[in-house]
Amino acid sequence: MLIKLPNGLPRSVINVRDAYFTTKTRRVSLDEGVGHVLVESIIPYPPGVPLLVPGEIMEQHHLDFLRYFL
Repeated sequence: MLIKLPNGLPRSVINVRDAYFTTKTRRVSLDEGVGHVLVESIIPYPPGVPLLVPGEIMEQHHLDFLRYFL
C-alpha cells in the first residue's frame, strides 16, 4: 500500500522557541490536533525525522500520514 507523503512545508505561525516555552497550552488528542499550533515535535519512528516541530500548524494530511504508521 502506498501512502501520499505530506507535500510542501508545514505552515509555521510562531517561532520554535516561543511555541516551546509558551504557558498557554492544552493537551488534545491526535484527532483534535488538526488546526492547532504544536508546542512539541511530532517524530514518527522509524525514520526518526520530525514531521512537525513547535510553532507549526497540524493539518489533515499530516494526521493522515501519522495514522498510516499507528
